[in-house]
Amino acid sequence: MEMIRICPFQEEDLPRLEALEARVQPYLQGDEAAVEAMFLRAEKAQQGNDPRWMAIPTLPPRTIAEEFNAFWVAEDVADNSAVGIVGAQEFHLDEILPDTHELSQKWRNTAEVVELRRLRVAPEARRRGVGRSLSNVAIAWARERNYKTLIVNTTTPQTPALALYRSLGFQDAGVSYIGKYEIVWLEMEL
Repeated sequence: MEMIRICPFQEEDLPRLEALEARVQPYLQGDEAAVEAMFLRAEKAQQGNDPRWMAIPTLPPRTIAEEFNAFWVAEDVADNSAVGIVGAQEFHLDEILPDTHELSQKWRNTAEVVELRRLRVAPEARRRGVGRSLSNVAIAWARERNYKTLIVNTTTPQTPALALYRSLGFQDAGVSYIGKYEIVWLEMEL
């Protein structure tokens, strides 16, 4: 495995990070059946007036400093290229989890909940431990700051992400829906 360095975010990293975000690819054609099944489950939830359902929100654009309490970049030591990113943000309502959802109620009433956000790994760096390294840095950061719970979410078809989070010790907490997407929520008591 090549050497990877995890660094705190610096403003000069932004062009490289935007390029990394642009390289994150949509689902592959082979994922179509799983995506269609997810859409059908979300439609069923919406039609059944499931309280976990909400429309896709329109959020104003924010800078990394405005959106995150902490943000890290994984760099390939050989060429200093950005191969991954992750952020941590204190839990906020009304973004992608409605205030009425049972998890909102739980986490709002639990002191010091932080969310792992925007974990991305460049396709050429996947399966090299980058996602695990980034996640571990965020977990350590949350523990050092005495947060009680770390949460994360992903969509149902993201089986590699779900496997990673579960292997790190996250437990399934519930699901919500945003637009046509079923969101899986996981939590880790710190």
